[in-house]
Amino acid sequence: MNDKPDDLESALFAARDDVRGELAGVSVPDFVPNRRTGPVAGAALGLILLVGGVFALSNRDASEFVEAEPAGTTATTAVATTSAAPADSEATAPAFEPVTDIDVRLPADVPPPAVDETAIDPVFGSTSTRLTTAESGEFVTPVQAAGSAFNADGTRLLLYRTGGGHELYDVESKTFVGTVPIEPSDIEDVFWSPTEPNVLFYATGTQLFQFDVDSRVEDVVAEFADCAGLAMVAPPSWDGDRFALRCWNEALDAEKLTLLAYRQSDNSVVSVVAGDAGNALVSPSGDRFAFVDGDSGLVTIYDSTLTPTGITVDSGSSAAMSRRNGRDVLVTTGFGGVATGSVIAFDLETGEAETVIGLASGYPFPPGGTRLGVTAAPFVVVSAPEISDRSSWDVLDGEILLVDMSSAEAQVIRLAHNRVTPADEYFQRPFAAVSPDGTQVAYSSDWNLGDRANTYLIELAK
Repeated sequence: MNDKPDDLESALFAARDDVRGELAGVSVPDFVPNRRTGPVAGAALGLILLVGGVFALSNRDASEFVEAEPAGTTATTAVATTSAAPADSEATAPAFEPVTDIDVRLPADVPPPAVDETAIDPVFGSTSTRLTTAESGEFVTPVQAAGSAFNADGTRLLLYRTGGGHELYDVESKTFVGTVPIEPSDIEDVFWSPTEPNVLFYATGTQLFQFDVDSRVEDVVAEFADCAGLAMVAPPSWDGDRFALRCWNEALDAEKLTLLAYRQSDNSVVSVVAGDAGNALVSPSGDRFAFVDGDSGLVTIYDSTLTPTGITVDSGSSAAMSRRNGRDVLVTTGFGGVATGSVIAFDLETGEAETVIGLASGYPFPPGGTRLGVTAAPFVVVSAPEISDRSSWDVLDGEILLVDMSSAEAQVIRLAHNRVTPADEYFQRPFAAVSPDGTQVAYSSDWNLGDRANTYLIELAK
């Protein structure tokens, strides 16, 4: 079913043509030196630069607003929407050239694409293909958790539809595969296996389950009879062997939660009473565990035997495990204390904090409502909602950014404006996910319509 009436669609396309005409005469200001300090990224962008080639970085005065400046495209094609091209057809969009500066860039008006159509972001040059169809009052988003909504090989995407449950989409064909009949402890507490592309893990009751999305068979991985309740709120280690589980155990302490370190290969369990309601995490290597206190936000780091390491982290917001230049890190958004920024990486061996995106690296204070999507591999995707007053617009507002933390100097790529209207509705927030190899980003957006949200796909390389 089409999401908009025919007369509205005609009006939008007429407006598109008007914008094209106006943009054709816009002259781009000359570059001036950037007075704001920030990171100078000169290293190769790894896999991401397969689509961008070698490029030189240049900065402009951060006080300038860059409106509808093309990035790897022309103004006449920037607002176009096209049908999604088959994998073997000639690309209809220009090559994406990564944007890595910290200029303030206002979003341009772009008509919302229909399902299976793409929209080109005229400011950043990326293309977004709409995957889903949401009715008024319906929100379809990537499953937002401390892991990726993409499976191990990036071929499947797990979404959640309000009122409808979990849904599976095929990334290559961009088609709906079917609903996923699972009942995890929470709608967000479901995670792809890092080694088996067709397997999901989740906990319900006192059991840990796995579900095969191809055979649609559910199996019990382990039973934890001593727990009154069980939750899995983070993905397993990257070999799929070690799990961090949250256990309610009245026999130990009715007021606190027990952190379980479970190893599937030998069915062994280590437990420790950790604290008030919060999240239990395991690092990609499986050598570190963490418990996030739900009241204070304080994160306690344990080794593989659940012996405290002496490292504590003030997360300030949601936290997730990832890798930074070959080492386990805790990734979080910091609003003060040790570090302030949208992406702070804490080394789990030393406890040292690195500001990847934040005040210390030249970016502004993290926007309210910032969401992080993290993989066990060194990729983080950042998404923040728009602000109502565009005269106060700053870097990060309403943007989707991809961070590659694989090398000594983290690389930050600005992908697109997400067009998410600021709202109190939980599912209208800017949810985003990145594939394990960093080449695909899925995000939800109401496209400034306000009454619904769909999921869109950005493909950076094939």
